[in-house]
Amino acid sequence: MPVLTKMIGFLVTSDSKKATTFYRDVLGFRLMGEDEHAVVFDANGTMLRVNKGRDFKPAHPTVLGWEVDDIHAAIRELASQGGSNNVRAAIARRSHRQSRAPGLRLSPAGYRRW
Repeated sequence: MPVLTKMIGFLVTSDSKKATTFYRDVLGFRLMGEDEHAVVFDANGTMLRVNKGRDFKPAHPTVLGWEVDDIHAAIRELASQGGSNNVRAAIARRSHRQSRAPGLRLSPAGYRRW
């Protein structure tokens, strides 16, 4: 039996209200709670703790990503829920056969980013 059984994701934000709106309303994660230190979500079975940081500077590389069956449908759905260019959502695709679309960049490892 593995010692590490379930991952918990950790992020930092300087604006917990915007983070809550994005993770709850755009991505559809269930809000589990909030205190003075973090906002906590159920990210489809994985706990995601978004820690509150006053002097936080965003990371440039991708810090979270999801694998999807249809990257174009995922982008349309996120955009319809309020996803914007202000928030970088990385979406990994399962197949290299999907065509390129505006707003996507193919990484050297074969992943597409929105």
